[in-house]
Amino acid sequence: MLVASVAFVSCSKTDVFEENQKYVAEQEKSEYRTNYVKMYGEVSPNQSWDFSTIAAAQTSTRAGEAFSCNYVSIIDDIANFAFRFLDDDLDGVKSKINNAEVKEWNPYLAVELYPAYSYVASNNPYAYYKLAVCYNGQEDTFYEQGLGLFRGWRTLGRLGLSVSSKSLTTASNVYWSLYPTQITGLFSEKIVGKIEDYKIDSYKEFTVNGKTYWGFRVGPNGSYSDLIFMVQSIDPVKPVAKRYFIEDLGSKKDFDFNDIVVDVYQAVNGSQKAIIRAMGGTIDFTLKIGDTEWTKSVQGAAAGYQVETMYNTENPQWDDNLAEFPVSGWDPSTNNITVTANSVVNDGVILSIPFPRVGDVPMILAFDTWVDWMKEKVSLPKDWWTPATETEE
Repeated sequence: MLVASVAFVSCSKTDVFEENQKYVAEQEKSEYRTNYVKMYGEVSPNQSWDFSTIAAAQTSTRAGEAFSCNYVSIIDDIANFAFRFLDDDLDGVKSKINNAEVKEWNPYLAVELYPAYSYVASNNPYAYYKLAVCYNGQEDTFYEQGLGLFRGWRTLGRLGLSVSSKSLTTASNVYWSLYPTQITGLFSEKIVGKIEDYKIDSYKEFTVNGKTYWGFRVGPNGSYSDLIFMVQSIDPVKPVAKRYFIEDLGSKKDFDFNDIVVDVYQAVNGSQKAIIRAMGGTIDFTLKIGDTEWTKSVQGAAAGYQVETMYNTENPQWDDNLAEFPVSGWDPSTNNITVTANSVVNDGVILSIPFPRVGDVPMILAFDTWVDWMKEKVSLPKDWWTPATETEE
């Protein structure tokens, strides 16, 4: 009976200890939530924290709703923050566009287009540039860029277009057109010439900071900087890829979301892998992706990394590969990724950070792999996930 009594007491102490750990961990997360709301405001109960193209296509694509073209979908649920690359890449775009390679245009393709820049010459008389796919004697205009009176370089963004014209191989007279219009009255405009006068027959391709850009000209006398898109090719089949930003492994008031930055890929054949791009945390952690775990003090130490050291966050190299390893069981639709770490404030307490549910305050965010993370101690902008208007350069 004495032995049984001792065993019972021991078990009870263990249960109490575990409950205390859970309580302290929840208190730390509660402090994080409070500070997050002070910084960014209350979270909408419908707010999802997966801003990847995959998620946007699943939840908010509006194929055929705004345009008659049933092979164009609008990806408009991308966080404002994702388009920071417009400012980061502009100087590189300016320096590369003139000497970039000219390629022959193929009108049968599937691609994601992110309007990035346009250059308007001082003598440009046009009001709009419009992009259309034409076939069987009809056209479907699926993007237009208003030029207004602005001159010089302009940044665009805030929108993505997923376009597939591959199915038109059996149609007649298929071509893409980038054509201009002029204002003719208070609420009217006209095409300058005919749409077929502005067939796209060539484009320029170049890379800046690991992102691929396509530049198009309006007509044969235009410039390839008339309209520039950042592109993500999905032809013929696009592998699945997401980038996760993870916070908070330490401070409860810092929202740079770079304690861990990890890209996860699923190839066309179903194989999966992860690449750690940055580690801004200074405490040990275990990253679990699907069924696979990677620990900084184990696999990281074997690769020469120190737990207390930050990597690739102060002057980040966007294509750095800190660690690459195969994973299994990753579900990109549910984001089954979790981080566990020792608490800095309370010794012995383990913090478990799963991908946030809709409406929760986030400690993990998902983006496309072309989205750059924040530098060390630079928090996400206060309106980073809210809709934004166009900006000018």
